[in-house]
Amino acid sequence: MSRIENVYGLTPAQEGIWAQCYQNKKTNAYRLGYLFALDENAPVGLLRQALELLPARHPVLKTAFAAVKGSLKQVILADRAPEIAARELGDYTPEKLDEALREARGRGFDLQKDPLFRCTFFLFGDRRFLFVETHHLIVDGWCMPVLFEDLLSVFAALE
Repeated sequence: MSRIENVYGLTPAQEGIWAQCYQNKKTNAYRLGYLFALDENAPVGLLRQALELLPARHPVLKTAFAAVKGSLKQVILADRAPEIAARELGDYTPEKLDEALREARGRGFDLQKDPLFRCTFFLFGDRRFLFVETHHLIVDGWCMPVLFEDLLSVFAALE
């Protein structure tokens, strides 16, 4: 069982987004995805470590949504880690990258069970990409530059 760090009520905006997601579980409308082309020599292991450390600086990345005493709550779980995966995909073609992105985007978020911050490295022979996906219930477009700046800061500290 997960240890709970904190519990918050939802904002009216979160309640609206959650209701839309609950009514249409297959919607992708509230998922934020960012694709980064990495240098072919990018130290993926260090970048992975930086991604793993990011939730310590931004606890919202450890969020789950749950009904507590009859009302929906945003629950921050102490042991919730981002989902980080790496996929070796052979030689690079734009079509292979598009297919990998379609597969990654095709997965939904279970707002109670799944980490709502996930990252996938797409590794081709001479090209590397990082796909970062999160749910709009926990971050918005204004927050993402802050998260990415912090990611770079954590990464630089690890180097």
